[in-house]
Amino acid sequence: MPPAARRLSPGGLTLHVFQLDTAARAFYAHHGFAVIATGDGGDNMENLPELTLRWSPGQTGS
Repeated sequence: MPPAARRLSPGGLTLHVFQLDTAARAFYAHHGFAVIATGDGGDNMENLPELTLRWSPGQTGS
């Protein structure tokens, strides 16, 4: 994870990504994010299945 993001979010970060977006999923996995929840798309405008990802201090990743 970029140093600025770590500095600005010392408690960690949570974000959402579409399940079909394999490039984004690979990017975030490389930076230490882990899947903490899945959704069927009912909560987003695109109605696409999504993942909730979380990075916490101490997790592995760049």
